[in-house]
Amino acid sequence: MFLKMLVMKKISTLLAVLLAAFSFGQLNAQTTTWDFTATNPSWATGGMGTSPVQIIDSKGLGLYNGTTNTNFAAWGTTSSATWAAPNDAYAGTVRVQTNGGGYAAGSSESTPTQRYFFIQVNQACTVKVWFKSGSSSAQRNVIVSNGTVNYGKAISIATATTGFPTDGGYLSASVTAAGTFYIYGDASINLYQIQVVGATVNLNPTNPLNTSTPVKFGAINLSQSNGFVKVAWDILTEINTDKYVIERSSNGSSFSTIGSLTATNAGKYAFVDNTPLSNITGYYRIKAVDKDGTIGYSNVVKIGSKQTQPDIAVVPNPVKGGQLNIQMNNLVKGNYTAVLYDATGKQIFNKQLAVEVGSSVQSVQLANVKAGIYQLQVTNGDIKMNKTVVVQ
Repeated sequence: MFLKMLVMKKISTLLAVLLAAFSFGQLNAQTTTWDFTATNPSWATGGMGTSPVQIIDSKGLGLYNGTTNTNFAAWGTTSSATWAAPNDAYAGTVRVQTNGGGYAAGSSESTPTQRYFFIQVNQACTVKVWFKSGSSSAQRNVIVSNGTVNYGKAISIATATTGFPTDGGYLSASVTAAGTFYIYGDASINLYQIQVVGATVNLNPTNPLNTSTPVKFGAINLSQSNGFVKVAWDILTEINTDKYVIERSSNGSSFSTIGSLTATNAGKYAFVDNTPLSNITGYYRIKAVDKDGTIGYSNVVKIGSKQTQPDIAVVPNPVKGGQLNIQMNNLVKGNYTAVLYDATGKQIFNKQLAVEVGSSVQSVQLANVKAGIYQLQVTNGDIKMNKTVVVQ
């Protein structure tokens, strides 16, 4: 009886371990989807042009085109398609065009050299691709490989229609190991959706097939002080780099340029955002632009608004051109008085400001104010805020 109980206990323990392992695997399985219809691609509608360029979107999808390409990854809504079970039902209206094959004629189909997408994952997974032929009369293949051997290959369904075909191609490929894999066609194809199931996607993937990318980023850090955000980054490798472009976003996906710095092989760079986003999380990344047009990106970093008390900032500071811009953060609606004092305490000007929203920027023209250091005070009787202002 004792032996039977002991055996049952061991079986129960083993089942518990297996269940825990299964549950852990389930919890850590992730799905990343690029549905170009649900969210339009973040790059230009005209694609990447003809220069050799590499870009990476905010979810870790890399794009690379070679020197002979024309408008790789151009996208639009000129063709729609639907997929039915068992090919994972989907309907798409936005297509991303490769405008050519991923490898040159006569070379191995498993090693793309032009016009390809790349993704880096932390473990084995499944990649799914919804696509159509880029021809009105010919079938085309989509290939997923690790750059040496194919993980999967699928052909579009034949069609006899004219114009953009209504055929829907679908590929489900098993990526057998962690690392970078590539998605491309044997000729022009249109992609509608890409999905990675069961692995974490690296937001800053490496691309072993592109040896021309000269920049390797180190740490990128954000700090907030006196209403400004300082963006600082380290460069581990810098060869033939032209400039660094600082980009900012309010949602982590759609970025806009806020400034740039010339590459000087300094190793460390810093940029101050004088007009950061107010009261919301801000996302930043650095775009490295090579002299031959190659582009690389740093990781995306974010900073939350730390302004919880009423505060003011002068943007930019030093003041140039006689225009004083006062950024007001978390102020209650009402009338405020802005006073500028010189070093002796003499009042230089006094102006009434009407604040309609909690955060705003008020512009004041400084007439006949000499260059120097001043003290700005903004008050409404209950709130008093001071800032040092440099006038050039």
